[in-house]
Amino acid sequence: MENQAGTKCVAYCRYSSYGQNPLSIEQQKHCIVQYAKMMNFTIVKLFKDEAKTGTNAKRDGYIAMLDYIAIHYKELSFVVVDQVDRLHRNVMNYYSLKKDLTL
Repeated sequence: MENQAGTKCVAYCRYSSYGQNPLSIEQQKHCIVQYAKMMNFTIVKLFKDEAKTGTNAKRDGYIAMLDYIAIHYKELSFVVVDQVDRLHRNVMNYYSLKKDLTL
């Protein structure tokens, strides 16, 4: 992907359970911010879920992100994540989200 100066995006971070490292959110955020800098993207808002499974969409940060996108969709170009499984572990949910975001 080529550099896209001024492109606005939102970012999303998640870790799955209390048994995982809470610093994972900070590590994901660091990777996302570095990528955004490299691509010259502007992250307008970061959403996160701590100790939430990715197998369903019942996550406060995820829902807040979707609500934000619904309001600001004309201004946004991307959702940036460290790894796609941070959005969803369920492939059908992922493709449903992808379809909704490209309409």
